[in-house]
Amino acid sequence: MRGCQRRVLYIKKTDSPIFEEAYFFLRKEGEACEINEGDMVMEANRIIEENIGMKRRAVRKAFSAKEIALFFIGYLVGAIAIMLIFAF
Repeated sequence: MRGCQRRVLYIKKTDSPIFEEAYFFLRKEGEACEINEGDMVMEANRIIEENIGMKRRAVRKAFSAKEIALFFIGYLVGAIAIMLIFAF
């Protein structure tokens, strides 16, 4: 992009098991503000933590044996109830 200049925050060692490095592009509105490097790093770390947290919540835990048994018991009770309704 010729004639285009953007401010970029580049974090090489994130100490994260997920991210090796990260790039953050500063908004044009942010260039007019008085922002020091420490504040930008803190904001970048906050964004990373929020996104890691979102990924952790999105992962579904495995069903336990009790949950599977309850599901099948409910399924069988429902099937028996439907058979009784249509039998009469």
